[in-house]
Amino acid sequence: MRVTKKTEKKQPRAKAAKKTVKTKTVKTKTAPKPRVRKQKTQTIPKIAVVEASGPITVKFSRVDFEKTLAVARDFVEKGGTMPILTHVYLGITEVGCRLIATNLDRFWSKNIDCKPGGPVNRCVPVEVLYSEVKALPADIELAELSFDEHTVSVNNRCQIETLPGNDFPAMPDGGSKKAEITDLVVKTKRVLPAAGDSDTRYTLNTVCINLQKGHIAATDGHRLHIDDIEAYMDSPQLLVPTSTMQLAVKHGASDTVKYSKQHINFEVAGGTLVSRLVEGTYPDYENIIPKKNPITTRFSGTEMLKIMEGAIPLSRRESKAVRLTINGQIKVDSMNPDLGQYSWSLPCKTEGNKGKDLVIGISAKFLIDAIKAYTSKEDDSVIMELNESLSPILINSKAVVMPMRT
Repeated sequence: MRVTKKTEKKQPRAKAAKKTVKTKTVKTKTAPKPRVRKQKTQTIPKIAVVEASGPITVKFSRVDFEKTLAVARDFVEKGGTMPILTHVYLGITEVGCRLIATNLDRFWSKNIDCKPGGPVNRCVPVEVLYSEVKALPADIELAELSFDEHTVSVNNRCQIETLPGNDFPAMPDGGSKKAEITDLVVKTKRVLPAAGDSDTRYTLNTVCINLQKGHIAATDGHRLHIDDIEAYMDSPQLLVPTSTMQLAVKHGASDTVKYSKQHINFEVAGGTLVSRLVEGTYPDYENIIPKKNPITTRFSGTEMLKIMEGAIPLSRRESKAVRLTINGQIKVDSMNPDLGQYSWSLPCKTEGNKGKDLVIGISAKFLIDAIKAYTSKEDDSVIMELNESLSPILINSKAVVMPMRT
């Protein structure tokens, strides 16, 4: 009888042991974290080049190399968690050197003449390399880079730690479809002031190149700037990040654009800029443009800019709001409760208001940007088309500014 009692007591323990085994299997099923991490690393293709063993010295034109590094600084990551993105890739062969800089959203590459050849496959911190090349005495015409196993020296003046070139992200193909946009830089300059920068609606942080309708446009939700470009049938909207278009303007992009579904390609600063495109739906900006505003007023943009210089310091710091009273002249008023107030007038020619004053509130900054974008030294006239105090304001048929309550 004692034996049977002992066996009866052991049975519950065996069952409990089985339960613990079951709970362990459930935990392992709900933890696929290693797979996710592995997929992330695989999405960034790397450069694969074999480097020669032993020290190698390569000579560049000091002036050309310094200018190239100055441009590359604009395309690398500023800080961040990936040290490799603060470096430039130097792929050197007997033919020459290919330099690449990236922050993963955009890449810039340029081929540079050098003597003798490589092969060298190395990544160098761009800020340090640029500083050392720039610091060379003025009478030195060649920048001599001497590579050993882990470092590079510049004219035997320093030792800079490097990273393997095979760790650097591979540059994507910018696409094969081509479009010609006449005066791309000039027209981009006109629309850039209206582009968003850090809006939570990520499509607003872009410049829209609408090849099908023949427009280049930008809006931050409070204003719109637009210009005309060549139209291409059956072509898409290209949503290019604002920061990419700023660099395209800064470094003088060519008028030829190549693109695919995911990337756009510009020729910039003697090299190639490839940027990712933003996915999403851009606002229907054509519906924002007022079609029939009955009131028009014409005035000098130069005179208005001078008045704005006086009005802004005494406006509210955040909104920069001013009040325009429009009739036979435009009276500009601004007020800051802590600093004081401003009032001045300029002549204008107004039609359609039937002799009544029209009072509107507007951001002085938005008005200044629109005047600078769509006037010139040869023709500084500004035509504002209006309807009511809280209706959108059309400026020179190209800029739309939403009014403000004052």
